[in-house]
Amino acid sequence: SDGTTLLGALNSDNGSVINTWSVTVNHHLNAWAFSDNTLYLADQGIDAMTINGQSRERFAAVDLETGALLPFTINFPLALDEHYITSLAVSNNALYVAGAFSFTNNSVERNSFAAWNATTGALLPWSPRIAELDNSEGPVIAALTSSWVYLIGNYRVRRVHPTTGVSDDDWEPTQNDVISIAVHNNSVFVGGSFSPGLVHLDGTTGQPAAWQ
Repeated sequence: SDGTTLLGALNSDNGSVINTWSVTVNHHLNAWAFSDNTLYLADQGIDAMTINGQSRERFAAVDLETGALLPFTINFPLALDEHYITSLAVSNNALYVAGAFSFTNNSVERNSFAAWNATTGALLPWSPRIAELDNSEGPVIAALTSSWVYLIGNYRVRRVHPTTGVSDDDWEPTQNDVISIAVHNNSVFVGGSFSPGLVHLDGTTGQPAAWQ
């Protein structure tokens, strides 16, 4: 109730608590993402958060083995009341961020989606621009593969290149009201407030696959 978030770890074999790993954050968290050795956190508030007794602005990273706070930080522009984070994902040392935000850096606009170097916190040029997803109320970095980053915005799903941000215009599912997604091999599963609630899409065409 006081806004403090406590993070702990469990043994994956028997569910026992790992007493040597804990993280304390004085704010609620909006999102987190894992790499092989790091846990990335996004803060809900607009003020600096205190994590393990140290101050961070909006974002923090902790060691997955020890829980120790890492020096990683992001200079997130326009940290105002109306700008917030909705999801994080990390792949190939890039931290992808989705949220209700818009800013310009070196004449490149970031609108709802942006990416930073997951080690240094440097802003990356990745800036997908898809008109249907712009100005989303709750955009989501939905899924990552080696070839694509799947995005949800305005209840639609699209995919872009993980480095260039260029949209795959040949892959445009007609399904609307999408709120979640999972990708496995060449199958893309989308769920949402539609009937029957789950659709299996072909990963190559974006059209409904043979079995539903």
